[in-house]
Amino acid sequence: MTPTYSGSGFLLDLSLRFFSQPYVALDIGHGRDTWENGGGKGVVVDGKVYEEHDANAETALMVKEILEAHGVRVWLPQEPWERDRDLLSRTNEANRRGVDLYWSFHYNAGIPDAQGACAFYWYTAGDAKKLAKRFGEYCRGAGVDTHGDGTHAGVPGTWTELHVNRETSMTAILTENGFMTNHEDFENIFGSNKKQYRKMMARINAKCILSFFGISYQGDTSDDPEVIKISNDFENKELVIHDKYASEGLAIYGEPVNLDNESQKVAHYIRNESNGFKTIYGKYDVDGYEMYKVANSAGTVRWVTAHNEYSYVKEKTKNVGLEEDEYMPKNVFIVNEFIDGAAIKKAMIRNSGNMVYRFTAEREDIKAEENIYVCGGGIDGLNLKKGKVVDLSGSSAEGTAKNIYKEFGY
Repeated sequence: MTPTYSGSGFLLDLSLRFFSQPYVALDIGHGRDTWENGGGKGVVVDGKVYEEHDANAETALMVKEILEAHGVRVWLPQEPWERDRDLLSRTNEANRRGVDLYWSFHYNAGIPDAQGACAFYWYTAGDAKKLAKRFGEYCRGAGVDTHGDGTHAGVPGTWTELHVNRETSMTAILTENGFMTNHEDFENIFGSNKKQYRKMMARINAKCILSFFGISYQGDTSDDPEVIKISNDFENKELVIHDKYASEGLAIYGEPVNLDNESQKVAHYIRNESNGFKTIYGKYDVDGYEMYKVANSAGTVRWVTAHNEYSYVKEKTKNVGLEEDEYMPKNVFIVNEFIDGAAIKKAMIRNSGNMVYRFTAEREDIKAEENIYVCGGGIDGLNLKKGKVVDLSGSSAEGTAKNIYKEFGY
C-alpha cells in the first residue's frame, strides 16, 4: 500500500509514520538585501538599522535544528543572509517538492502600540486555522503576548492576502513573532533580551510544527540549559503559591531545567511544594523560561517556575513564635515514580499533602505535621523523621492501589 497524506497534512495511514519522513519548508522572511533595495523590512532606532531578516533567519535556523533532531526533513526556500528570493519562486518550488507543511518566519511592524505574536492562515484552510490557533495557545502558555487572539485569516482583496498562504498547495502558516515597532517587543527581538526571546519563539514555532505531525517535543539538542540571571531584587521578599495551585503544589527541582525537556525535569524533580519559599535568590531565564532560584526551610537551593499564573512575590512576613525551619507539610505521600502520583492525587489534595519521590526520601529527611504515607516499596531505607508513618505498600502495584483505596475510600 502506498501511504498518502490527506489535504490537511495529517496522517491517513499509520504506515506513513514508519515509511515516510515529514517534510517541512521553513521559509525565512525576506533577504539580506531587502532593506538596501527599498523593502524597508526592519526598523531604525537611534540611527541604527535593525533588519528583520536577521531575526527571521536566526529563529528559523534554531527551529531547523530542533525539527531535524526530531526526525523531520527540512528545506529552506530562502537561504539565511543571502539575497532575497522572490516569493513566487519559493512557493512554486515548494509545490514541486511536495512538502507537507510550509512555515514562514517574520517579525511584524505597525503603530507603536501594536504588540504581540500571531499566525496568519488562508481563510478557507481549516487545518491551518487550527494550527494557527495552537500557535497562539503555545505563545500564551509561554508568557508571550499575542496580537488579538493570535490568529489572522488571510482574506482576498485585503492586506492579509499573503502570497505564501495563498499560493501553496499544502498547509501553510506565516508567523509574526512580535512587533519590531513596539518598544517592549523591540527589546525582545533586537535588544537586551534577544538571545532568550528568539530561542523561546523558535521553541514555540517548533513545538507547533511537531504537533502537526503528531510528534511529541522531546526538548532541544543541548543537554544543559542556558541560565541567565534577570533580577536579584528580592531582599525581604518571599514566594507565595497561588491558592488555585496550593492543594497540588508546584514541581520543584534541584537544578535549573528546561521546562520543555522531560528528561531534565525527571532527572532533577524533587517533589511538589504547596507552601512557598521564604528566601528568593533571584529570577533567571532558563532556556527561554523564567525560574526562581529559592531556598527551602532547611536552606537547600531549589528551582521553581516564575510564571505569574502559579506564584507571586510579596514582602516577607514572619509568624510570631514560629521559626521558619519549623515549617513542615501536614501530610506527605511517598511514591516510587511520577506515574504513581495518579493513584494518590485525590487523597493528596483532600488531605493537604505533598508528594515526594522515594529516591528523595532516601537522601533527605522527611517530616510531616500528621502522617507520612508510604505508597509502595515499604519503609526500609527511608529517612522518616517526624510524623506518623502509614505504610500502604502492597506486594504489587495493584496491592498498593487497593490499600490506598481502603485507607481513603477513593
